[in-house]
Parts: sequence; C-alpha cells; structure tokens
Amino acid sequence: MDEKKSYQILQFAEDRDGYVSVSEAKRFGIAQTYLVLAEEEGQFEKVAKGLYVKKGYPIDPYYILHYRYPKAVFHLLSAAALHGWIEQDADLLSVKCPRNYMTAGIQGARVTHAGFEDYQRGIGLTVTKNGLFVPVTDKERTLVDIVRHMAEFSNETFKVIIRNAFASNLDEQQLVAYAKELRQENEIELLRKIYQ
Repeated sequence: MDEKKSYQILQFAEDRDGYVSVSEAKRFGIAQTYLVLAEEEGQFEKVAKGLYVKKGYPIDPYYILHYRYPKAVFHLLSAAALHGWIEQDADLLSVKCPRNYMTAGIQGARVTHAGFEDYQRGIGLTVTKNGLFVPVTDKERTLVDIVRHMAEFSNETFKVIIRNAFASNLDEQQLVAYAKELRQENEIELLRKIYQ
C-alpha cells in the first residue's frame, strides 16, 4: 500500500480512538481494500465484520458488541461497570434489546428482551474506559434495575453497587419516577436510608 494511503488510514484511526468501520471509512474516501491491506500488513486487526482496530489500541468488548448489535443497550452489571460503580463485569456483558430484535448470534452476553416502553425507558450514552460511546441505561434506571434483580447478585456485589450508586451524582426526581414506574419505591427508600 502506498505511504499516502497508509498515513491517511492510520490518521483516520487515531482520530477515532483506534476504531475504523468500513462504512465510515467509505464516507471519507477510504476504500475497504485499503483496510484489508492495512490488516495484512499488521497495522490493523479485524474485530467484527466491517470493524477494524489499529494495533496498539485496546479491544473494547462494549464497543464491539454495540457495533454488531446497535439496538443492544447495556444494563444491570454492565451498566454498573460503565457508570464506575464496580469493576468491569466478568465474562458476560448484560444487554437489553427490543422484544423482536434478533439476538441469536450475540456471544458473550446475557440478553434480556423488553417491550418497547420498558426498552426505551432510561436509555443514555456513556463513554467506555477506552473513550468510545455506547448506549447504557442511565444511572437512575440502572439503580432501580439492580434493586429489582437483587436476588441475582451476591450480597457483596449488591452492597458495593448500592453504596457507589448513592455516592454518585443521581437525579433524585428521576430516581423516584423510575422507582414508581417499576414499583420499587419502598426498596429504594429503604436503601437510601441505609446508604446515605
């Protein structure tokens, strides 16, 4: 590959935290052929169909899953990790998707399907530790969901999440609204008394 194209692709990746999608590259006049050549020369690694990461940049499982399944929203432990309440969750990422969204191919994720209203409630964006944007349930919705599913977590994990959640910058009105909508008012109020 000629030096000019090589420089262009490398600079393009630098401006995007190391990640380049084929469709994005095409919009900027970089043909897929050059990405394939850059991969063959060891400058990039293909991490998903149509997605490359520049060598030396970390592999971001959150971003890759979001790229492959754009309607997947990180929730529960994955959202808690993205909000900084716990370390990155272990092997399985937790995502929720619309009820009719095809998820048979999602590997390495625990998938929950939700009705349209429940799926839409509390979706926000956050930045992964690698500087890439992904969809996530907002802090308040994440806290209410953790409380709703508390039986699924160890006591220690649950306590750490709740303590860190209440220490973070929560929107109290939004938290109360979600708690009412999801019938968790008493639980949230009790936890607030214990942890604040």
